[in-house]
Amino acid sequence: MPQAIDKRSSFNNPKLRLKTEYLPRGTAPLPSPIFLKNKAKRNLLKVKDPEKFQKILKALEGDNLQIADFTGFEMGDEAAKEVCEKLIKCSKVKSLRLMKNQLTDGILPDLFKAISHL
Repeated sequence: MPQAIDKRSSFNNPKLRLKTEYLPRGTAPLPSPIFLKNKAKRNLLKVKDPEKFQKILKALEGDNLQIADFTGFEMGDEAAKEVCEKLIKCSKVKSLRLMKNQLTDGILPDLFKAISHL
């Protein structure tokens, strides 16, 4: 039975393969700057428009919103956890909009907890 080939590995994908033909023997290639840049981005609290996102969070802290619209921020679970923490303290919010984001099932318990306080 043939084994499945992982298309993401650098061995099978020439675009991901590091060029080692010009390196002296016994030295390892350094990762590309693009890889390091992408790795650093993954660790940050990533949203599409950080300034607008922070303004909405401050309005949530002040309990000044009835509609919390986070549509189109492309936020991940870490940013959504921050939103959930603010929502728990709000009493005026009646609607929460989270369309066009990159949320996973892992944020659901936090969302349910936040929504139950509304």
